[in-house]
Amino acid sequence: MKNTDGTSRRQQFKAYFYRAGWLALDCWRHFKLRIILIVILSWLGITSATAIFGGLIFYIRSLESNSTPNLFGIEWQLNSPSLLTLFTLGMMLLGILSAVLLYWVDWLIAHLAIAYQKHASYRLFRIASDPRYFGWQRLVDGPPTDAMQLFFSTTRGTSIALRRMMGGILPGITFIVATVFLVKTSPGLTALLIPLILVYFIPLYQSNQWATQKQMAYSQIGRKARKGVAQALDLAVGTSLPPERKLEEARQSIEAPEYTEASVLFFARKLVNSRIQMVNGIFFVCCLVGLFTFFAIATFKGTRRWSDLLIYLFALRSAFVGLRQITTVFGKLSRLLPIYRQYVDFAIQAERYCQQRRRSPRLNQPLPQVLWIHASEQVFPDTLDTLKLHPGDQVWAIVTSEPDFSMLQAIAARLEEVIPDEADLISKSAFLTEAVLEPHPDGLNLPLQVIERQWQDPEVQPLREYFQQKERLQELFPDPHSDGAHSDGRLLSLETCFLLNVWSVAQACQILWIDVRILFKLDSDFVTAFLSAQPTRYVFLVTDDPAKALKRGTLKQSRQTLAGVLVFGNQGLAAGGDVEWLKTHVKLVQAYLEQQQEEAKMLFAALEDEEMDDDDDE
Repeated sequence: MKNTDGTSRRQQFKAYFYRAGWLALDCWRHFKLRIILIVILSWLGITSATAIFGGLIFYIRSLESNSTPNLFGIEWQLNSPSLLTLFTLGMMLLGILSAVLLYWVDWLIAHLAIAYQKHASYRLFRIASDPRYFGWQRLVDGPPTDAMQLFFSTTRGTSIALRRMMGGILPGITFIVATVFLVKTSPGLTALLIPLILVYFIPLYQSNQWATQKQMAYSQIGRKARKGVAQALDLAVGTSLPPERKLEEARQSIEAPEYTEASVLFFARKLVNSRIQMVNGIFFVCCLVGLFTFFAIATFKGTRRWSDLLIYLFALRSAFVGLRQITTVFGKLSRLLPIYRQYVDFAIQAERYCQQRRRSPRLNQPLPQVLWIHASEQVFPDTLDTLKLHPGDQVWAIVTSEPDFSMLQAIAARLEEVIPDEADLISKSAFLTEAVLEPHPDGLNLPLQVIERQWQDPEVQPLREYFQQKERLQELFPDPHSDGAHSDGRLLSLETCFLLNVWSVAQACQILWIDVRILFKLDSDFVTAFLSAQPTRYVFLVTDDPAKALKRGTLKQSRQTLAGVLVFGNQGLAAGGDVEWLKTHVKLVQAYLEQQQEEAKMLFAALEDEEMDDDDDE
């Protein structure tokens, strides 16, 4: 058991530094000039402050020894009022310069964090929009739109983590400068402090591990606690149960072990800074006692002066402050890890997926003549293990949330995972959402020409018969010498708009993914004609309301010719069957969808709570 815990801790430690390192390198790749400027200004600011201290030591030592320093061939009388005034002004200017430079460093770091947040947001927009990333939805659980919104919310926490990381540059330089000064002042004594510093890092490492573990534990147990309270709250405000029953449910949810444990973990993880300060305090006291003993003995022997102790203590204090601030940065990054890891992990996976997809040989391979879909999950009774699809088949895909463009892509990506032939579905698909019902007058000429060229093809016969029966050929092919309907899209029927917007897109693909809400707005005869005009394409009709799809007359013909039904959960394909199976288990399917929605809601709520909790890290 101990070995397992040790391995788990080492893995967490590696994951922590891997994500923090990736974030630092990503920032360096895109903002290296800003980072270089921050380092240079930090160095100048610390050097200016150190010059003040060095100048004071030099001046005091010279006065104590009554020596007259010779600089640039000139002897300087340090006890003269004019030189004292000049020295004071010089120290003041160095102090002002140091303060201005260090403020400028903070200003640059803040604006670097803002710039990186914008960069991270743009990266997410690119992943969501760029065709090279199509299929990114397979990387997330739950509705992809909600997941992407969550990633956008974590960009703020990521920028805060980056700001904390960049804030470690200044104390890092302070520590280096002070350490160099310590070595110059007393190399032997400084060498004796090295073992103590190595011992100091042991509890520091444990404190950061402790913070990360508490944060992870809170993320898990807090989700359960919030779910119990949410259920009790629903009973309290949404039902007519007796007050005693409501209060009893509320008491049980609040007194539940997970609620108490979540509350303890919430505040316990905030003690990481206190633990680090405690370790720092003990370390500094040990150093102080050792130094005092060393200098007391050396002073009694006449080899050191008490002023040497004060000088060494000042340098040690500066090094210690820098080291303490560095350890605080590590503590803050440990606490922020559950927030910025969401963005970092997704960005890494998305880039890796894009590269794998670009190099995949199946991109240029045609679809197999038969698609075999294997549903390995057995969530429902009496499901089909395998579904066999041919071109021209219609399939219903039932999903957990509204089938927008991203959800349609998510289904295609998830379906690729259960097709043994490793077929590429996304690049050969057209995703039709409600936007296809909107008229686009500027883009109607090209699809109209495509329809005219193919109007006499056999596969278009159902549509040709529909427009002839409805006497709408004039609407589809207006007189070019008159004020055609196509000059103003508002005069077009929804059916004509749909056909003009979709036809050229459909001709270029082998798979159609259609949001059924579109079809519900169209004439049922047109829907039947359009679906019948796709004999060479796989057609997936996507809905989040199977009960409604079973009742609507628009899909009557589709129900009769349906090749199968696929049910998708948050993690992918959950079940497969035929239309009769769906009719028998529609209530069970509906309950499953609601359960998946609730689980996704709780997951995203837990992660959003972590994002909100970073406010006190400022």
